[in-house]
Amino acid sequence: MKNDTTSENYYEFLSISSTASRAEIEEEIDKQRDYWRMLVVNLDPIVAAEANLKVLTLEKARATLTDPENRKNYDQSLRETGGLQDLSTEADKESLNFSNPASNFGRSGYVKPISTDLVDVWVCPNKKCHTANPLNTGFCKKCGKQLGIDCPNCGKLTELQNPFCTNCGVDLKKAIAEKEFEEQLRIDEEQKQLHIKEEAERIEAQVAPYKKRANRAMVLSSIFWVMLFWPIAPILWIISISLASSVIVKGLAPGFEEPYMRATKARKRAAIQLGIVFIGLLVALIFSVILGFIGGKL
Repeated sequence: MKNDTTSENYYEFLSISSTASRAEIEEEIDKQRDYWRMLVVNLDPIVAAEANLKVLTLEKARATLTDPENRKNYDQSLRETGGLQDLSTEADKESLNFSNPASNFGRSGYVKPISTDLVDVWVCPNKKCHTANPLNTGFCKKCGKQLGIDCPNCGKLTELQNPFCTNCGVDLKKAIAEKEFEEQLRIDEEQKQLHIKEEAERIEAQVAPYKKRANRAMVLSSIFWVMLFWPIAPILWIISISLASSVIVKGLAPGFEEPYMRATKARKRAAIQLGIVFIGLLVALIFSVILGFIGGKL
């Protein structure tokens, strides 16, 4: 049984021995995939196209070489075409130069004829999955892992693994961090305003009874009661002073400023009026005594 992937020698592509273990294959694929994924967003269309093809080929190699049955059939196909050889001793086996990406183009085992047409897939980063998903897929179709994220800057879906948004070029980590910071500030401000509102409501609930007392004290301290029915006026003024005193004792605590001022005014007015009545009664009593004394002499 022949494998239709024998047009690509994955051992040569990965620069590994045909006897490499699965762990060695996985390690090499992951290393090269991480490297090529960084070049997918390169501004040079040729480099970007090459990087996309490499990623796609790496996933095909993974699917072929990490599955025992697929690898067995693949190796058999290579033997039939004379393509199975140990590359571990070949002179052209070279590691990728991560400091100079351009130097990797043109090396044996890494460069194939390419097209400038961009061929891209979003590969699941789950090492147990690595499924190739169509471009602009939010979640992996096989394992459900998140692949894309809405760019905080432009709002368009971009691959989660890319360091920069492929639509607007913004640094995703930085943009996400700034977005999260702004969101946290918004939440903190909302919580602060909510706390202020709750505190205001709490104070209002505490002050409400004292406002009523202060208002009653103001009403009862009025001189109007003398004109209406003067004998009860002093009694009402005494009640006014009592109510006002129960408010004044709270002092100028937050929220108590207004009732405190009204209660102070009411108590002062009632006290003055009581004083005037007391003095009037005292004067009347003195005059009564004097008149009585004079009348007795006569």
